[in-house]
Amino acid sequence: MNHMRQLGLALFCYHEKWGAYPPAYVADENGKPMHSWRVLILPHIEQQALYKAYDFSEPWDGPNNRKLAGNIPPIYRCPSQHGRGNLTDTSYLAIVGPNTMWPGTAARKSEDVLDGEACTLLLVEAAESGIHWMEPQDLTVEEFLSTHASDSWTPQTDIHRSDHHYYYTCHWNALFGDCHSQPLIAPVPADVLSALVTVDGADLVPDDSEWRNLAPRRYWRWSRVVATAVFLLLCLLPLVRLARRRGGEGDQKSDGVDPKDGAVDKPSD
Repeated sequence: MNHMRQLGLALFCYHEKWGAYPPAYVADENGKPMHSWRVLILPHIEQQALYKAYDFSEPWDGPNNRKLAGNIPPIYRCPSQHGRGNLTDTSYLAIVGPNTMWPGTAARKSEDVLDGEACTLLLVEAAESGIHWMEPQDLTVEEFLSTHASDSWTPQTDIHRSDHHYYYTCHWNALFGDCHSQPLIAPVPADVLSALVTVDGADLVPDDSEWRNLAPRRYWRWSRVVATAVFLLLCLLPLVRLARRRGGEGDQKSDGVDPKDGAVDKPSD
């Protein structure tokens, strides 16, 4: 989710500079997608050198750009992947469609989001997406709804099923137009998903819907429990020793023994 928040900040900075969010892709004169939004925001994720090396006069998989294929910025890969899948595939996809935040080659402005940016999806996480980070391809609305809607969702089609960071509840992470990210617990009702992907459908996302359950149930791993117990024990040992030492000194004083010189105080007449 931290990666998604950084991507949200990069998209916001792009909007501040150019007056609009980047298009989902840049197309050639025939309408064929050539360059992805992930390439367009490279200067805003501290990848200026990679951006300068990219040749916008040829497609993303052209002879020059193909040399950059392996230089995927770490921010485009979910840390929980741990080397799984193709290492140059992105973990974060836009939802492309006429009424979404990503209407193809058109650039969306923040004032276009009439439904409220806090309730409009920007990006979703896709484990092992199969999409190269430079490739101008993302999820269509139909693909997104068929994968995530409650009437079609199954564990096999869940886009992100993670056992990392002791999460055992099926969920997928999402970034919204106001740059906040959160996990959404699957399955999500189809009408809620439809409301979340549109920017001007005049549809309301119910405030009391279960999709706002931001905290999946967490389970402690026994290794973490043991490590935490050992850490607390090591922190408490010095306090126990100090308490015993002070207790011993108090016993000596109560017996009339000066702990400094061991002399016995004589009772007064």
